[in-house]
Parts: sequence; structure tokens; C-alpha cells
Amino acid sequence: MNGAATYSSLLDTALVGRKVLAFDEIDSTNTYALDHCEDGLVIVADRQTAGRGRLGRSWHSAPGLGLWFTVALEGHLEGLSFGAALAVRDALAPRSPLKIKWPNDLLCHGKKICGILVEHRAGCTAL
Repeated sequence: MNGAATYSSLLDTALVGRKVLAFDEIDSTNTYALDHCEDGLVIVADRQTAGRGRLGRSWHSAPGLGLWFTVALEGHLEGLSFGAALAVRDALAPRSPLKIKWPNDLLCHGKKICGILVEHRAGCTAL
């Protein structure tokens, strides 16, 4: 798998995270997810060399300075970017006051700490 480590999930989950692939470096976790669409697959990387944001913007993902991952889901899921932003905000609320900058950024004390990119291709969604 060209540098990927495969982990069997320790999560008690029916779908997301049943299989996790970890890369030291990858072009883009979203690209990998769209190219290898497997429902619930999680792709994690320490560094992305061709990460991207909304509207085709490039995304810098320095090693050791963030969480760079994508979840692959089969199908086209409307509203997922909005639901994902709400879920991240709610999950982190006990530890940090987050605000959502719609449609896809989370801010803590006015600084961006998270960006969510949802892409669709040929029956696959990468989140």
C-alpha cells in the first residue's frame, strides 16, 4: 500500500473507523478516499503534499501540527458539511468555546482550528 499502515479499529463501531489507514505522507487524504471508496474507511496522514480546501485552494498540512484525516462514505450525502461542523463543535464544547464560520470552519477565540472539506465523486463522499 505504498507506505500505509493498516489498523484494525479498536472502536466499537458499525461503520466509521472499522478500517483505518495511516500514512506518514500522502498527496491528499480526500483524494485517496475518493479513489478507494470503501464505506467507513478512515485515512490518516502526518503530512499531505497536495491537500486542498474549498474552491480548489491549497491546504498546508505540516507534519506533527494537526490532525489530517478523511472518512470515506458511499453515496452522496446532502448536508454533510453542515452536520459535520455541528458534530465537531458539540464534541469539543466541554473543552473549548467554538463558533462555526459557515459552511466549514470552526473557530476558537476567533482563530481557525478546523476546516471541513466534503467532496463527492462517482457515488462516494469524502469528508
